[in-house]
Amino acid sequence: MVYQQGQLYVQMGGYTVAQLAPMSTNSFFSVGSNTYVTITQNSEGKQVFNLFINFSTTPIEAVKL
Repeated sequence: MVYQQGQLYVQMGGYTVAQLAPMSTNSFFSVGSNTYVTITQNSEGKQVFNLFINFSTTPIEAVKL
């Protein structure tokens, strides 16, 4: 995830770079797709990046930042 020239972008696992737009203070959707991400905190206090594809309510992948 990178913030560049006022825009937020993400690239995961060799996929193309996608622009993210805010939905709330900790959630963002991928412009032009039905994918969104949230950034949460786990019970150990570490930040977690949660990826939701096709507007799923369960993250497909959670990566500790």
